[in-house]
Amino acid sequence: MKKIRFLALILCVCLLLTVCGCGNRTSGAYTQIATLAEGAYGIGFRTGDPAADYVEAAMKVLAAGGQIHEAAVHWFGSDPTHFPGDAGALDALEPAEQRIFIVGVDTDNFPMSYKSGDAYTGFDVELAQQVCQMLGWDLRFQEIEDESQAFVELSSGNVDCVWGGMMLSTEETKFRVVGPYMDCDIVVVVLAGNKLGSLRKLADKSVAMNDAPKYAGAAEANQLAGSVGQLQALGIGSDGLFDGLVKGTYDAIVVDSAAALYYMR
Repeated sequence: MKKIRFLALILCVCLLLTVCGCGNRTSGAYTQIATLAEGAYGIGFRTGDPAADYVEAAMKVLAAGGQIHEAAVHWFGSDPTHFPGDAGALDALEPAEQRIFIVGVDTDNFPMSYKSGDAYTGFDVELAQQVCQMLGWDLRFQEIEDESQAFVELSSGNVDCVWGGMMLSTEETKFRVVGPYMDCDIVVVVLAGNKLGSLRKLADKSVAMNDAPKYAGAAEANQLAGSVGQLQALGIGSDGLFDGLVKGTYDAIVVDSAAALYYMR
């Protein structure tokens, strides 16, 4: 009987520790202390555009061949993607006609899509390059503001797709979304070891985030402005936010979980 009670006590303690640690994850120099919103990355196309079928099929071929996994491990240290693999996906389609394919990217979405000098780079940029190479398409990038402008950019014909850290819902009715291919939450990150292990400990602290609507929406839904010392919405990407966090410019930052994965490798 004593042994059973002891085992029950151990299980209760383990459960308590699990609950207390829920939402917190420390790796390297950073700790993720909260999740403000859940989402996923997708690729947006004009409704009825057959390009979506070719890109989706090419992504399935890349997934089956391990190229998406390889790129994910390079950028994130692990593979958070979940695009289904199908080595014969393109065989079901007519050969792709050669074309110029214009991809709209938000260059504030490090490490998914950003600029290094004059060159576009990032996880999604690499995937777009591999897809277009497979299809024989001439790839061009066009900078757009963020996913809130997806329908405007697509319907105007400025771009053929929006791809690059775009949090898009597959339930979207104005345009087609391929995916989701990777979960992406909006999270709060602090420096490890600074004893800021929860949102309530940011009551007199400075918190910064990008000024894109998705971050503002997540902050508003969680009443973040009223619970922290100062909340700043800045026109910088996740790389700039992490740089400010390291320098002590901000006590905490609101970023997407892809950026957190990159820095917490």
